[in-house]
Amino acid sequence: MGTFLSVDYTGKTKADGESISMSDWDEMGLDWNRFDAGMNIGFGIWYGRFNLDFTCQYVAHGWIRRS
Repeated sequence: MGTFLSVDYTGKTKADGESISMSDWDEMGLDWNRFDAGMNIGFGIWYGRFNLDFTCQYVAHGWIRRS
């Protein structure tokens, strides 16, 4: 169990078959938040050198507002 913070600094997505870079999102007027915060919880099993783990993540978009 723990918390996390993340910042998106680069990336792409596809919309209507067209690739859109994150740097274009502001110019297009898309509302997005580059910051995320939240909590995750999980469990795992080790077998020799192998690890099998399951996690669940809750992203709290309301904690950080876009300015």
